[in-house]
Amino acid sequence: MSTTTSSEQLKRLKALQAKHAAISERLDTALKTPSTADYYLVQLKKQKLLLKDSIMRLSDPRRVANQSGAAG
Repeated sequence: MSTTTSSEQLKRLKALQAKHAAISERLDTALKTPSTADYYLVQLKKQKLLLKDSIMRLSDPRRVANQSGAAG
């Protein structure tokens, strides 16, 4: 893996973490508002979960090792 790729992955990871935090704040605010539609809450929770999965894949060092091994 090159330094450029690592740098790009780090930028992507930080962006995903920021987006996750923003959705978490929106979800917390929505949960405090009784009139929030259930559909909206479900959508926020799904987005947050998908982001968490993406963050975990990028953060997992075994993922990189498994991809390197699969290429050869």
